[in-house]
Amino acid sequence: MDAAPVAAFVKDADGGYVYANPHLLATLGKHMGIDWRGKTDADMWPPDAAALMRSNDEAVIREGGPQVFLAGDAARGRATHGPARGVPHAGR
Repeated sequence: MDAAPVAAFVKDADGGYVYANPHLLATLGKHMGIDWRGKTDADMWPPDAAALMRSNDEAVIREGGPQVFLAGDAARGRATHGPARGVPHAGR
């Protein structure tokens, strides 16, 4: 995932970030901060955007397979482009 030309990340079961690839950090790292590990979307984004992201995470966990969501401008709480994929981690 380090070399992927798209944003990729891994979260723990509570929604805390445990991995963010270089593309994601280059795109959103300034907003995420250097101490992003362990933070949840609620720690970094406006409430509406964080709730949508958590809902998407829960769908990935619940459905157990790849999910496609509209990605967007999380810092402003609105969708502006897409799609984004969510895949459950085997260690969930």
